Amino acid sequence: MELLRALGTLAEQPDVHTADLARLVGLDPPTPDEWHATFVERFYPYASVHLGQQGFLGGPVRDGVAGVLDTIGARVAQEADHLAVLLDAFAHVDERGWVPGRAVLLWEHILPWTLPYLDRVAMDGAGPFRDWAQLLSAVLADTAERVPRPSGAELVLVEEPDGLPDPRLDGEDDLVQALLAPARYGAILTRDDLLLAAGRLDLAPRVGERRYVLRALLQQDPAGTLGWLGDHARAADDRTRTWPEVVGHLAAWWSSRATRSADLLNDLADDARTAKAVASRPPSRTTKEDPMAGDPDAGSMTIVCWSGDLDKVWPQYILATTGAAYGMDVMLFCTFWGLFPLKKPGVGITGNNWMTKALGVMNRENLSHLNVGGAGAKMMRTIAAEQGVAPPEELMEIALELGVRIAPCQMTMDLMGLEREDLIDGLQEPLGAAAAVAEMKKSEINLFI
Repeated sequence: MELLRALGTLAEQPDVHTADLARLVGLDPPTPDEWHATFVERFYPYASVHLGQQGFLGGPVRDGVAGVLDTIGARVAQEADHLAVLLDAFAHVDERGWVPGRAVLLWEHILPWTLPYLDRVAMDGAGPFRDWAQLLSAVLADTAERVPRPSGAELVLVEEPDGLPDPRLDGEDDLVQALLAPARYGAILTRDDLLLAAGRLDLAPRVGERRYVLRALLQQDPAGTLGWLGDHARAADDRTRTWPEVVGHLAAWWSSRATRSADLLNDLADDARTAKAVASRPPSRTTKEDPMAGDPDAGSMTIVCWSGDLDKVWPQYILATTGAAYGMDVMLFCTFWGLFPLKKPGVGITGNNWMTKALGVMNRENLSHLNVGGAGAKMMRTIAAEQGVAPPEELMEIALELGVRIAPCQMTMDLMGLEREDLIDGLQEPLGAAAAVAEMKKSEINLFI
């Protein structure tokens, strides 16, 4: 059981003991970059991500794990469904000889998701984490041989997530999110997978969260992308045939889910007209009551946008759209120079006297560093376009469509002589400092950019 604990600990952020622990179990010590690439960028070590309906952290899956941990007297961490916590809890009950507790943990909360998870990490993990995944898989298989499966354990999967929705029957909005939920798709889809797909299909990948990258690929080549997704599910189905016989019922479940997804996606790929509907823009608004809004406990974020420099406007809207994609309630309060990016394209000189008009004329898009008379900003836009990074103007549109509230500062509008009709559509009513501070008091995250 100490081996399970040690292997679980290696999935946690490295510290001064990580290297010695890795050597103790016969692995090369991982670097912080290898840990980050494996567990932060590619493969999230949480049961809720792989078994949940939306593929988000938390929710009913995490709550279920926390309830079991509390019942067996194990430590209930904030991230109760993290792989390290689950393996530590299993070792805890196994050492105490509590047969029902260890069977429930292993068969209902560990094996159902670690089988496909470790399968993928063994293929595409960074550095020694490929060997780590193979070793942990072998240890869990041996453990499954000696811990009998409780009757009905497979119902945890059967009763939980739906399969992929058919956009021809249910609408297209849920399909993209469902593809990012492994228990609905039957396969794990990483950002690196999507970049690989873009290369094979000769498409321009978009820099951003998986949802945006996937949506961009579907918009560029619906049939090609859907066909690739079908092949990806088929490959996941093929890998289930290598799983140990003792977990045959779980292999059959994942195989069935992957097969159904592959059949649907290949059918959609053959139907170009229907497939194009999948590439529609995101819904105009997501709320915490909307089932597509993500984790209802995602929280809130307020960003004070005071700078209009290009290298500050970009992160303002990247962070805003990312937060909204995770279901957060996001508000941008645009004040001083951060208000000028909200001007409508084509709006000429603004202001109500010669000084405010002069400020409007002198305000040009710049970089805060290496501007070189405006050449730096132009070069940055060119580089971004070549790398597939969405420009700030497009990010603003996406932010509004995702329900981000963008509020101009009333005082700045008065100070700069800007009128409401000078600004883009879809903004909130202008706010004063007091209203902005009230929003910040309610927010869990406040940023000043």
